[in-house]
Amino acid sequence: VTSREPLRIAGEQEFAVPPLSLPSSSSPRFEDATRSPAVALFIERAGGVRADFTLTEDNVAAVIAICRRLDGLPLAIELAAARIKVLAPHGLLDRLDHSLKLLSSGRRDASERQRTLRGAISWSYDLLSEVEQRLFSRLGVFAGGWSLDAAEQVCDRGDLDLEVLDGLASLVDKSLVRAVAGDEERFSMLETIREFATESLEESGEAQEIRRAHAEYFRGLAEEAEPHLVGENQKEWLDRLERDLGNIRAALTWSFLRHIDLATSITAATRRLWWVRGYLSEGYTWLMKASVAAPDGSLVKTKILRGLTAILQMQGDNKGAERLAHEGLALSRSLHDEEGTISFLVTLGMVAEERRDYDRAEASFQEAVEVGQRSGAEAGLAKLVNNLGSIALARNELERAEQLFNESLETQMQLGDDETRALTLLNLGLVALKRGSPQAARPLIIESLARSSSLGHKEFIVSNLESLAAIVVSEGRPRDAAQLLGLSQALQAATGFFLPASERQLRRQTLETIQQTVDAATLSRALQEGEASKLEDLLHRLREDVPATPSTRDC
Repeated sequence: VTSREPLRIAGEQEFAVPPLSLPSSSSPRFEDATRSPAVALFIERAGGVRADFTLTEDNVAAVIAICRRLDGLPLAIELAAARIKVLAPHGLLDRLDHSLKLLSSGRRDASERQRTLRGAISWSYDLLSEVEQRLFSRLGVFAGGWSLDAAEQVCDRGDLDLEVLDGLASLVDKSLVRAVAGDEERFSMLETIREFATESLEESGEAQEIRRAHAEYFRGLAEEAEPHLVGENQKEWLDRLERDLGNIRAALTWSFLRHIDLATSITAATRRLWWVRGYLSEGYTWLMKASVAAPDGSLVKTKILRGLTAILQMQGDNKGAERLAHEGLALSRSLHDEEGTISFLVTLGMVAEERRDYDRAEASFQEAVEVGQRSGAEAGLAKLVNNLGSIALARNELERAEQLFNESLETQMQLGDDETRALTLLNLGLVALKRGSPQAARPLIIESLARSSSLGHKEFIVSNLESLAAIVVSEGRPRDAAQLLGLSQALQAATGFFLPASERQLRRQTLETIQQTVDAATLSRALQEGEASKLEDLLHRLREDVPATPSTRDC
Protein backbone atom coordinates (compact mmCIF):
# COMPACT_ATOMS: atom_id res chain seq x y z
CA VAL A 1 0.00 0.00 0.00
CA THR A 2 1.29 3.48 -0.83
CA SER A 3 -0.13 6.82 0.31
CA ARG A 4 0.63 10.52 0.07
CA GLU A 5 1.16 10.76 3.84
CA PRO A 6 2.08 8.37 6.68
CA LEU A 7 -0.76 6.10 7.89
CA ARG A 8 0.68 5.92 11.45
CA ILE A 9 0.26 2.14 11.76
CA ALA A 10 2.57 -0.55 13.10
CA GLY A 11 5.16 -1.83 10.64
CA GLU A 12 4.82 1.17 8.35
CA GLN A 13 7.97 2.33 6.55
CA GLU A 14 8.26 5.84 5.16
CA PHE A 15 9.98 6.33 1.82
CA ALA A 16 9.91 9.87 0.50
CA VAL A 17 9.92 10.05 -3.29
CA PRO A 18 12.23 12.94 -4.20
CA PRO A 19 12.02 15.00 -7.41
CA LEU A 20 14.18 13.88 -10.34
CA SER A 21 17.81 14.89 -9.96
CA LEU A 22 19.04 17.90 -11.92
CA PRO A 23 22.45 18.72 -13.42
CA SER A 24 24.90 19.69 -10.70
CA SER A 25 25.35 23.23 -12.06
CA SER A 26 23.36 25.62 -14.23
CA SER A 27 25.96 25.35 -17.02
CA PRO A 28 27.28 21.76 -17.01
CA ARG A 29 29.00 20.07 -19.91
CA PHE A 30 26.58 18.91 -22.61
CA GLU A 31 27.16 15.20 -21.95
CA ASP A 32 26.59 15.70 -18.20
CA ALA A 33 23.25 17.39 -18.86
CA THR A 34 21.99 14.43 -20.88
CA ARG A 35 22.68 12.09 -17.96
CA SER A 36 20.30 14.03 -15.68
CA PRO A 37 17.02 12.09 -15.13
CA ALA A 38 15.02 15.35 -15.23
CA VAL A 39 16.56 16.42 -18.56
CA ALA A 40 16.22 12.88 -19.95
CA LEU A 41 12.49 12.85 -19.14
CA PHE A 42 12.02 16.23 -20.83
CA ILE A 43 13.82 15.00 -23.98
CA GLU A 44 11.74 11.80 -24.08
CA ARG A 45 8.40 13.56 -23.66
CA ALA A 46 9.28 16.42 -26.02
CA GLY A 47 10.27 13.87 -28.67
CA GLY A 48 6.88 12.23 -28.22
CA VAL A 49 5.00 15.36 -29.31
CA ARG A 50 7.58 16.66 -31.80
CA ALA A 51 9.60 13.97 -33.59
CA ASP A 52 12.35 16.38 -34.73
CA PHE A 53 13.12 17.69 -31.22
CA THR A 54 16.69 17.07 -30.07
CA LEU A 55 18.87 18.50 -27.33
CA THR A 56 21.52 20.79 -28.79
CA GLU A 57 24.25 23.12 -27.58
CA ASP A 58 21.87 26.00 -28.40
CA ASN A 59 18.90 24.81 -26.32
CA VAL A 60 20.53 22.77 -23.52
CA ALA A 61 20.80 25.75 -21.14
CA ALA A 62 17.10 26.56 -21.60
CA VAL A 63 16.06 22.92 -21.06
CA ILE A 64 18.13 22.73 -17.86
CA ALA A 65 16.60 26.00 -16.65
CA ILE A 66 13.08 24.68 -17.36
CA CYS A 67 13.72 21.48 -15.36
CA ARG A 68 15.28 23.50 -12.53
CA ARG A 69 12.39 25.99 -12.48
CA LEU A 70 9.98 23.04 -12.22
CA ASP A 71 11.94 21.59 -9.30
CA GLY A 72 12.52 18.29 -11.13
CA LEU A 73 8.85 17.31 -10.70
CA PRO A 74 8.01 14.56 -13.23
CA LEU A 75 4.42 15.72 -13.86
CA ALA A 76 5.50 19.33 -14.32
CA ILE A 77 8.30 18.32 -16.71
CA GLU A 78 5.94 16.11 -18.74
CA LEU A 79 3.42 18.93 -19.06
CA ALA A 80 6.14 21.42 -20.01
CA ALA A 81 7.59 19.08 -22.61
CA ALA A 82 4.12 18.78 -24.21
CA ARG A 83 4.32 22.52 -24.99
CA ILE A 84 7.38 21.93 -27.21
CA LYS A 85 4.86 21.21 -29.97
CA VAL A 86 4.25 24.98 -30.23
CA LEU A 87 7.06 26.63 -28.21
CA ALA A 88 10.84 26.39 -28.50
CA PRO A 89 12.66 25.79 -25.18
CA HIS A 90 13.67 29.46 -24.81
CA GLY A 91 10.09 30.60 -25.43
CA LEU A 92 8.77 28.05 -22.96
CA LEU A 93 11.24 29.20 -20.32
CA ASP A 94 10.16 32.83 -20.76
CA ARG A 95 6.56 31.84 -19.95
CA LEU A 96 7.23 29.76 -16.87
CA ASP A 97 6.69 32.64 -14.43
CA HIS A 98 3.05 31.49 -14.48
CA SER A 99 3.66 27.77 -14.68
CA LEU A 100 0.28 26.73 -13.24
CA LYS A 101 -1.56 28.36 -16.15
CA LEU A 102 0.91 27.12 -18.76
CA LEU A 103 1.24 23.51 -17.64
CA SER A 104 -2.04 21.91 -18.55
CA SER A 105 -3.44 19.72 -21.35
CA GLY A 106 -1.87 16.46 -20.34
CA ARG A 107 -2.97 13.04 -21.64
CA ARG A 108 -6.73 12.72 -22.25
CA ASP A 109 -6.81 9.27 -20.65
CA ALA A 110 -5.45 10.65 -17.36
CA SER A 111 -7.57 11.93 -14.48
CA GLU A 112 -7.99 15.71 -14.04
CA ARG A 113 -5.42 15.85 -11.26
CA GLN A 114 -2.89 14.14 -13.57
CA ARG A 115 -3.64 16.31 -16.60
CA THR A 116 -2.76 19.69 -15.08
CA LEU A 117 -0.21 20.74 -12.51
CA ARG A 118 -2.82 22.92 -10.86
CA GLY A 119 -5.16 19.95 -10.63
CA ALA A 120 -2.48 17.83 -8.93
CA ILE A 121 -1.75 20.48 -6.30
CA SER A 122 -5.40 21.43 -5.86
CA TRP A 123 -6.28 17.79 -5.12
CA SER A 124 -3.76 17.76 -2.23
CA TYR A 125 -4.90 21.20 -1.03
CA ASP A 126 -8.58 20.18 -0.94
CA LEU A 127 -7.73 17.28 1.40
CA LEU A 128 -6.31 19.68 4.02
CA SER A 129 -8.34 20.84 7.00
CA GLU A 130 -9.49 24.47 6.92
CA VAL A 131 -6.79 25.61 9.37
CA GLU A 132 -4.10 23.71 7.43
CA GLN A 133 -5.26 25.42 4.24
CA ARG A 134 -4.95 28.81 5.96
CA LEU A 135 -1.41 28.05 7.16
CA PHE A 136 -0.42 26.66 3.75
CA SER A 137 -1.63 29.79 1.96
CA ARG A 138 0.18 32.10 4.36
CA LEU A 139 3.42 30.17 3.91
CA GLY A 140 3.29 31.21 0.26
CA VAL A 141 4.57 34.64 1.35
CA PHE A 142 8.05 33.17 1.96
CA ALA A 143 10.52 33.11 -0.93
CA GLY A 144 13.32 30.55 -0.81
CA GLY A 145 12.40 28.96 2.51
CA TRP A 146 11.80 30.01 6.10
CA SER A 147 12.69 29.23 9.69
CA LEU A 148 10.28 27.90 12.28
CA ASP A 149 10.49 31.23 14.10
CA ALA A 150 9.62 33.14 10.92
CA ALA A 151 6.60 30.92 10.28
CA GLU A 152 5.35 31.38 13.84
CA GLN A 153 5.81 35.17 13.80
CA VAL A 154 4.39 35.78 10.32
CA CYS A 155 1.68 33.14 9.88
CA ASP A 156 0.11 32.94 13.32
CA ARG A 157 -2.12 36.00 13.55
CA GLY A 158 -3.89 34.63 16.65
CA ASP A 159 -6.49 32.76 14.59
CA LEU A 160 -4.80 29.39 14.02
CA ASP A 161 -6.29 26.58 16.08
CA LEU A 162 -3.06 24.58 15.97
CA GLU A 163 0.60 25.00 16.79
CA VAL A 164 2.54 26.18 13.74
CA LEU A 165 5.08 23.41 14.26
CA ASP A 166 2.30 20.81 14.21
CA GLY A 167 0.86 22.37 11.08
CA LEU A 168 4.25 22.33 9.37
CA ALA A 169 4.76 18.70 10.32
CA SER A 170 1.39 17.83 8.79
CA LEU A 171 2.19 19.72 5.57
CA VAL A 172 5.56 17.96 5.38
CA ASP A 173 3.79 14.60 5.75
CA LYS A 174 1.50 15.57 2.87
CA SER A 175 4.48 16.58 0.67
CA LEU A 176 3.32 20.20 0.35
CA VAL A 177 6.23 21.50 2.47
CA ARG A 178 9.78 20.18 2.67
CA ALA A 179 11.98 20.10 5.76
CA VAL A 180 15.40 21.38 4.67
CA ALA A 181 18.03 18.66 5.01
CA GLY A 182 20.69 19.44 7.59
CA ASP A 183 18.66 22.19 9.23
CA GLU A 184 16.18 21.03 11.86
CA GLU A 185 14.23 24.29 11.91
CA ARG A 186 14.06 25.36 8.28
CA PHE A 187 11.43 24.57 5.67
CA SER A 188 10.72 25.28 2.01
CA MET A 189 8.21 24.70 -0.78
CA LEU A 190 8.80 23.61 -4.33
CA GLU A 191 8.38 26.73 -6.46
CA THR A 192 5.38 25.34 -8.34
CA ILE A 193 3.60 24.58 -5.04
CA ARG A 194 4.50 28.02 -3.69
CA GLU A 195 2.86 29.60 -6.75
CA PHE A 196 -0.39 27.82 -5.84
CA ALA A 197 -0.04 28.91 -2.18
CA THR A 198 0.53 32.52 -3.24
CA GLU A 199 -2.59 32.48 -5.41
CA SER A 200 -4.56 31.08 -2.48
CA LEU A 201 -3.20 33.82 -0.22
CA GLU A 202 -4.30 36.51 -2.69
CA GLU A 203 -7.77 34.98 -2.90
CA SER A 204 -8.08 34.87 0.90
CA GLY A 205 -8.23 38.65 1.24
CA GLU A 206 -5.48 38.71 3.88
CA ALA A 207 -2.47 38.98 1.56
CA GLN A 208 -1.55 42.55 2.55
CA GLU A 209 -1.68 41.78 6.28
CA ILE A 210 0.57 38.74 5.84
CA ARG A 211 2.98 40.56 3.52
CA ARG A 212 3.32 43.37 6.03
CA ALA A 213 3.98 40.89 8.84
CA HIS A 214 6.59 39.25 6.59
CA ALA A 215 8.32 42.58 5.84
CA GLU A 216 8.31 43.55 9.52
CA TYR A 217 9.84 40.21 10.48
CA PHE A 218 12.69 40.61 8.01
CA ARG A 219 13.24 44.22 9.01
CA GLY A 220 13.73 42.89 12.53
CA LEU A 221 16.17 40.24 11.30
CA ALA A 222 18.12 42.79 9.23
CA GLU A 223 18.40 45.24 12.11
CA GLU A 224 19.44 42.47 14.50
CA ALA A 225 22.14 41.41 12.03
CA GLU A 226 23.42 44.92 11.21
CA PRO A 227 25.92 45.41 14.09
CA HIS A 228 27.26 41.88 13.53
CA LEU A 229 28.10 42.36 9.83
CA VAL A 230 31.59 43.39 10.96
CA GLY A 231 33.73 41.65 13.56
CA GLU A 232 34.08 38.09 14.76
CA ASN A 233 30.51 36.90 14.09
CA GLN A 234 30.37 38.45 10.62
CA LYS A 235 30.30 35.20 8.61
CA GLU A 236 27.49 33.70 10.69
CA TRP A 237 25.27 36.74 10.22
CA LEU A 238 26.11 37.24 6.54
CA ASP A 239 25.24 33.57 5.96
CA ARG A 240 21.99 34.02 7.84
CA LEU A 241 20.97 37.03 5.75
CA GLU A 242 22.06 35.46 2.48
CA ARG A 243 20.08 32.31 3.30
CA ASP A 244 17.00 34.56 3.50
CA LEU A 245 17.95 36.69 0.52
CA GLY A 246 14.79 35.67 -1.34
CA ASN A 247 12.70 36.84 1.60
CA ILE A 248 14.63 40.10 1.89
CA ARG A 249 14.02 40.76 -1.79
CA ALA A 250 10.31 39.96 -1.42
CA ALA A 251 10.03 42.21 1.64
CA LEU A 252 11.76 45.08 -0.19
CA THR A 253 9.62 44.67 -3.31
CA TRP A 254 6.39 44.87 -1.28
CA SER A 255 7.63 47.60 1.07
CA PHE A 256 8.71 49.98 -1.67
CA LEU A 257 5.15 49.80 -3.00
CA ARG A 258 3.27 49.83 0.32
CA HIS A 259 5.44 50.95 3.27
CA ILE A 260 8.46 53.15 2.51
CA ASP A 261 9.72 53.28 6.12
CA LEU A 262 10.05 49.51 6.17
CA ALA A 263 11.84 49.56 2.80
CA THR A 264 14.41 52.17 3.80
CA SER A 265 15.07 50.49 7.14
CA ILE A 266 15.68 47.08 5.55
CA THR A 267 17.88 48.56 2.84
CA ALA A 268 19.98 50.55 5.31
CA ALA A 269 20.51 47.56 7.62
CA THR A 270 21.51 45.16 4.82
CA ARG A 271 23.88 47.52 2.98
CA ARG A 272 27.02 45.51 3.77
CA LEU A 273 25.46 42.25 2.57
CA TRP A 274 25.21 43.57 -0.99
CA TRP A 275 28.85 44.46 -1.46
CA VAL A 276 30.57 41.84 0.70
CA ARG A 277 28.75 38.96 -1.00
CA GLY A 278 29.08 40.52 -4.46
CA TYR A 279 25.53 41.69 -5.27
CA LEU A 280 26.73 45.09 -6.41
CA SER A 281 24.23 45.85 -9.17
CA GLU A 282 21.26 44.67 -7.13
CA GLY A 283 22.47 46.46 -4.02
CA TYR A 284 22.93 49.66 -6.01
CA THR A 285 19.34 49.42 -7.29
CA TRP A 286 17.82 48.98 -3.82
CA LEU A 287 20.04 51.64 -2.26
CA MET A 288 19.28 54.20 -4.98
CA LYS A 289 15.52 53.68 -4.51
CA ALA A 290 15.97 54.03 -0.76
CA SER A 291 18.13 57.15 -1.04
CA VAL A 292 15.32 58.93 -2.87
CA ALA A 293 12.71 57.79 -0.36
CA ALA A 294 14.65 58.21 2.92
CA PRO A 295 13.93 61.34 4.99
CA ASP A 296 16.52 64.09 4.53
CA GLY A 297 18.69 64.67 7.56
CA SER A 298 18.06 61.20 9.00
CA LEU A 299 20.50 58.58 10.26
CA VAL A 300 18.89 56.08 7.90
CA LYS A 301 19.85 58.36 5.01
CA THR A 302 23.53 58.37 6.06
CA LYS A 303 23.57 54.55 6.20
CA ILE A 304 22.05 54.34 2.74
CA LEU A 305 24.60 56.83 1.39
CA ARG A 306 27.41 54.79 3.00
CA GLY A 307 26.22 51.73 1.13
CA LEU A 308 25.93 53.63 -2.15
CA THR A 309 29.38 55.23 -1.95
CA ALA A 310 31.00 51.88 -1.17
CA ILE A 311 29.33 50.17 -4.14
CA LEU A 312 30.05 53.03 -6.55
CA GLN A 313 33.71 53.00 -5.55
CA MET A 314 33.90 49.21 -6.06
CA GLN A 315 32.28 49.58 -9.48
CA GLY A 316 34.92 52.13 -10.50
CA ASP A 317 32.61 55.17 -10.43
CA ASN A 318 34.91 57.35 -8.35
CA LYS A 319 33.20 60.61 -9.35
CA GLY A 320 29.82 59.33 -8.18
CA ALA A 321 31.32 57.93 -4.98
CA GLU A 322 33.10 61.21 -4.24
CA ARG A 323 29.97 63.31 -4.80
CA LEU A 324 27.82 61.20 -2.48
CA ALA A 325 30.63 60.89 0.09
CA HIS A 326 30.81 64.69 0.42
CA GLU A 327 27.03 64.81 0.85
CA GLY A 328 27.11 62.01 3.40
CA LEU A 329 30.06 63.51 5.30
CA ALA A 330 28.24 66.81 5.79
CA LEU A 331 25.12 64.98 6.97
CA SER A 332 27.05 62.69 9.35
CA ARG A 333 28.86 65.63 10.93
CA SER A 334 25.58 67.48 11.43
CA LEU A 335 24.17 64.39 13.21
CA HIS A 336 27.37 63.79 15.22
CA ASP A 337 27.45 60.35 13.61
CA GLU A 338 31.09 59.35 14.10
CA GLU A 339 30.71 55.96 12.41
CA GLY A 340 29.29 57.59 9.30
CA THR A 341 31.92 60.35 9.38
CA ILE A 342 34.71 57.74 9.41
CA SER A 343 33.09 55.79 6.58
CA PHE A 344 32.81 58.79 4.26
CA LEU A 345 36.35 59.96 5.05
CA VAL A 346 37.63 56.50 4.12
CA THR A 347 35.71 56.58 0.82
CA LEU A 348 37.17 60.00 0.01
CA GLY A 349 40.64 58.69 0.87
CA MET A 350 40.20 55.65 -1.39
CA VAL A 351 39.02 57.86 -4.27
CA ALA A 352 42.08 60.09 -3.81
CA GLU A 353 44.35 57.02 -3.63
CA GLU A 354 42.89 55.75 -6.89
CA ARG A 355 43.80 59.11 -8.46
CA ARG A 356 47.33 58.80 -7.01
CA ASP A 357 46.77 61.90 -4.88
CA TYR A 358 48.45 60.21 -1.95
CA ASP A 359 48.76 63.35 0.19
CA ARG A 360 45.01 63.94 0.08
CA ALA A 361 44.31 60.25 0.64
CA GLU A 362 46.59 60.15 3.68
CA ALA A 363 44.97 63.29 5.10
CA SER A 364 41.50 61.74 4.79
CA PHE A 365 42.62 58.47 6.38
CA GLN A 366 44.44 60.30 9.17
CA GLU A 367 41.38 62.40 9.95
CA ALA A 368 39.32 59.20 10.08
CA VAL A 369 41.86 57.76 12.58
CA GLU A 370 41.49 60.84 14.78
CA VAL A 371 37.69 60.53 14.76
CA GLY A 372 38.03 56.83 15.56
CA GLN A 373 40.39 57.52 18.47
CA ARG A 374 37.90 59.96 19.96
CA SER A 375 35.10 57.42 19.68
CA GLY A 376 37.19 54.58 21.12
CA ALA A 377 36.33 52.18 18.28
CA GLU A 378 39.30 49.79 18.52
CA ALA A 379 38.09 47.43 15.80
CA GLY A 380 37.57 50.33 13.40
CA LEU A 381 41.04 51.69 14.16
CA ALA A 382 42.64 48.46 12.96
CA LYS A 383 41.06 49.00 9.53
CA LEU A 384 42.08 52.65 9.46
CA VAL A 385 45.71 51.83 10.27
CA ASN A 386 45.55 49.32 7.40
CA ASN A 387 44.43 52.14 5.08
CA LEU A 388 47.44 54.25 6.11
CA GLY A 389 49.61 51.23 5.32
CA SER A 390 48.16 51.06 1.81
CA ILE A 391 49.31 54.65 1.17
CA ALA A 392 52.82 53.79 2.36
CA LEU A 393 52.73 50.76 0.04
CA ALA A 394 51.63 52.92 -2.91
CA ARG A 395 54.55 55.29 -2.19
CA ASN A 396 56.89 52.29 -2.08
CA GLU A 397 57.68 52.96 1.59
CA LEU A 398 57.80 49.23 2.25
CA GLU A 399 59.19 49.23 5.79
CA ARG A 400 56.58 51.71 7.00
CA ALA A 401 53.82 49.84 5.16
CA GLU A 402 54.86 46.55 6.77
CA GLN A 403 55.00 48.17 10.21
CA LEU A 404 51.48 49.59 9.86
CA PHE A 405 50.05 46.33 8.49
CA ASN A 406 51.58 44.33 11.34
CA GLU A 407 50.23 46.83 13.86
CA SER A 408 46.78 46.41 12.34
CA LEU A 409 47.13 42.62 12.24
CA GLU A 410 47.98 42.40 15.93
CA THR A 411 44.77 44.21 16.87
CA GLN A 412 42.66 42.08 14.52
CA MET A 413 43.97 38.83 16.00
CA GLN A 414 42.85 40.01 19.44
CA LEU A 415 39.40 41.03 18.20
CA GLY A 416 38.71 38.12 15.83
CA ASP A 417 38.11 40.43 12.85
CA ASP A 418 38.57 38.01 9.94
CA GLU A 419 37.59 40.51 7.25
CA THR A 420 40.27 43.06 8.08
CA ARG A 421 42.74 40.27 8.80
CA ALA A 422 42.21 38.87 5.29
CA LEU A 423 42.81 42.33 3.82
CA THR A 424 45.94 42.91 5.90
CA LEU A 425 47.42 39.52 4.97
CA LEU A 426 46.82 40.41 1.32
CA ASN A 427 48.61 43.73 1.81
CA LEU A 428 51.54 42.06 3.56
CA GLY A 429 51.73 39.70 0.60
CA LEU A 430 51.88 42.69 -1.74
CA VAL A 431 54.74 44.12 0.32
CA ALA A 432 56.64 40.85 -0.17
CA LEU A 433 55.88 40.90 -3.91
CA LYS A 434 57.20 44.45 -4.21
CA ARG A 435 60.37 43.33 -2.46
CA GLY A 436 60.79 40.68 -5.13
CA SER A 437 60.05 37.79 -2.77
CA PRO A 438 57.11 35.81 -4.19
CA GLN A 439 57.92 32.81 -1.98
CA ALA A 440 57.38 34.96 1.12
CA ALA A 441 54.19 36.40 -0.41
CA ARG A 442 52.70 33.00 -1.28
CA PRO A 443 51.57 31.76 2.19
CA LEU A 444 50.23 35.23 3.08
CA ILE A 445 48.12 35.44 -0.07
CA ILE A 446 46.87 31.86 0.21
CA GLU A 447 45.80 32.40 3.84
CA SER A 448 44.10 35.66 2.87
CA LEU A 449 42.32 33.90 0.00
CA ALA A 450 41.17 31.08 2.31
CA ARG A 451 39.79 33.56 4.86
CA SER A 452 38.14 35.65 2.14
CA SER A 453 36.58 32.53 0.65
CA SER A 454 35.27 31.42 4.04
CA LEU A 455 33.68 34.85 4.53
CA GLY A 456 32.28 34.85 1.00
CA HIS A 457 33.98 38.24 0.50
CA LYS A 458 33.96 38.48 -3.29
CA GLU A 459 36.04 41.67 -3.60
CA PHE A 460 38.89 40.23 -1.52
CA ILE A 461 38.72 36.92 -3.41
CA VAL A 462 39.24 38.76 -6.70
CA SER A 463 42.17 40.78 -5.31
CA ASN A 464 43.84 37.65 -3.95
CA LEU A 465 43.44 35.76 -7.22
CA GLU A 466 45.16 38.62 -9.08
CA SER A 467 48.05 38.63 -6.58
CA LEU A 468 48.33 34.84 -6.57
CA ALA A 469 48.54 34.83 -10.38
CA ALA A 470 51.54 37.17 -10.14
CA ILE A 471 53.20 34.77 -7.68
CA VAL A 472 52.46 31.65 -9.72
CA VAL A 473 53.78 33.13 -12.97
CA SER A 474 57.02 34.02 -11.18
CA GLU A 475 57.34 30.29 -10.35
CA GLY A 476 57.37 29.48 -14.06
CA ARG A 477 53.74 28.33 -14.31
CA PRO A 478 52.08 30.58 -16.90
CA ARG A 479 49.07 28.30 -17.56
CA ASP A 480 48.23 28.08 -13.83
CA ALA A 481 48.59 31.85 -13.58
CA ALA A 482 46.27 32.36 -16.55
CA GLN A 483 43.67 30.08 -14.95
CA LEU A 484 43.75 32.22 -11.80
CA LEU A 485 43.29 35.34 -13.92
CA GLY A 486 40.40 33.62 -15.74
CA LEU A 487 38.61 32.82 -12.48
CA SER A 488 39.14 36.39 -11.27
CA GLN A 489 37.75 37.66 -14.57
CA ALA A 490 34.65 35.48 -14.20
CA LEU A 491 34.02 36.76 -10.67
CA GLN A 492 34.43 40.36 -11.82
CA ALA A 493 31.89 39.81 -14.58
CA ALA A 494 29.45 38.11 -12.21
CA THR A 495 29.68 40.73 -9.46
CA GLY A 496 30.50 43.99 -11.25
CA PHE A 497 33.72 44.61 -9.33
CA PHE A 498 36.18 46.94 -11.07
CA LEU A 499 39.85 46.40 -10.29
CA PRO A 500 41.58 49.41 -8.69
CA ALA A 501 44.48 50.97 -10.57
CA SER A 502 47.21 49.13 -8.66
CA GLU A 503 45.60 45.74 -9.37
CA ARG A 504 45.00 46.58 -13.03
CA GLN A 505 48.71 47.35 -13.32
CA LEU A 506 49.62 44.06 -11.60
CA ARG A 507 47.30 42.16 -13.97
CA ARG A 508 48.93 43.77 -17.02
CA GLN A 509 52.37 42.79 -15.75
CA THR A 510 51.24 39.21 -15.11
CA LEU A 511 49.71 38.90 -18.58
CA GLU A 512 52.84 40.31 -20.22
CA THR A 513 54.96 37.70 -18.43
CA ILE A 514 52.57 34.90 -19.47
CA GLN A 515 52.63 36.06 -23.10
CA GLN A 516 56.42 35.80 -23.14
CA THR A 517 56.11 32.06 -22.48
CA VAL A 518 52.91 30.74 -24.10
CA ASP A 519 51.17 31.45 -27.39
CA ALA A 520 47.85 33.28 -27.71
CA ALA A 521 45.80 30.09 -28.19
CA THR A 522 47.24 28.47 -25.04
CA LEU A 523 46.60 31.66 -23.05
CA SER A 524 43.01 31.85 -24.29
CA ARG A 525 42.33 28.21 -23.37
CA ALA A 526 43.84 28.65 -19.90
CA LEU A 527 41.76 31.77 -19.25
CA GLN A 528 38.60 29.88 -20.29
CA GLU A 529 39.53 26.94 -18.07
CA GLY A 530 39.93 29.36 -15.17
CA GLU A 531 36.57 30.97 -15.86
CA ALA A 532 34.89 27.55 -15.66
CA SER A 533 36.80 26.35 -12.58
CA LYS A 534 35.71 26.33 -8.94
CA LEU A 535 37.54 28.40 -6.35
CA GLU A 536 37.58 25.51 -3.86
CA ASP A 537 39.34 23.23 -6.34
CA LEU A 538 41.98 25.81 -7.21
CA LEU A 539 42.54 26.67 -3.57
CA HIS A 540 42.97 23.00 -2.62
CA ARG A 541 45.43 22.45 -5.45
CA LEU A 542 47.48 25.52 -4.55
CA ARG A 543 47.62 24.59 -0.87
CA GLU A 544 48.83 21.09 -1.71
CA ASP A 545 51.22 22.26 -4.40
CA VAL A 546 54.90 22.81 -3.66
CA PRO A 547 56.36 25.47 -5.97
CA ALA A 548 59.07 24.14 -8.23
CA THR A 549 61.87 26.02 -9.92
CA PRO A 550 60.91 27.81 -13.16
CA SER A 551 62.86 25.34 -15.25
CA THR A 552 60.71 22.37 -14.16
CA ARG A 553 57.17 23.74 -14.26
CA ASP A 554 54.72 24.49 -17.05
CA CYS A 555 57.27 25.85 -19.55
